[in-house]
Amino acid sequence: MIGLYTLPRQTIRMRGKIEDWSGVEQVFRTAGPPPNNEPGAAIAGGAICRDDKRLYVRIDSANGRPMEGGIQRSIGISLKQDSSHELHLTFDVWSDGTNHTSIYDSVKRQSTQGGSYAIGPSFIELSFPLSWFPKGFDLTTPVDASLFAWFQGLKAGDGTGHVLVLIDR
Repeated sequence: MIGLYTLPRQTIRMRGKIEDWSGVEQVFRTAGPPPNNEPGAAIAGGAICRDDKRLYVRIDSANGRPMEGGIQRSIGISLKQDSSHELHLTFDVWSDGTNHTSIYDSVKRQSTQGGSYAIGPSFIELSFPLSWFPKGFDLTTPVDASLFAWFQGLKAGDGTGHVLVLIDR
């Protein structure tokens, strides 16, 4: 885990263009080889930032365009405040081709669907309204953040390690 990373304030246009992330440091980095050869499953790294209304996450792929193919898959970021409260900010593609973004709250055990996404040639970017974060999840307290990828219920990519982030300064 690296030291505390305070999120930069930058608005991302959500159009799948890497230049929109100019000036945002890649804080998540690959820690090992991909666990399988599924195209787009190997997480190469990622970045995170926010503006006054939204949290933005970029997840970089080491082996192709993420989230393609006809199988059920999920990719996102886990934010863990303490041992009992964790949020999963996720983009899901189902085997029938439908998809959605959601925030899952481990305390309430429920998801809120919505948000937005864009897929670039070798990354996916996700955007979630800060207003969706549940009361009790303190944005002014550092959280343990890690990226993940799941394919047909199997953990396929989680090699970026953990970063201690401060969402609101």
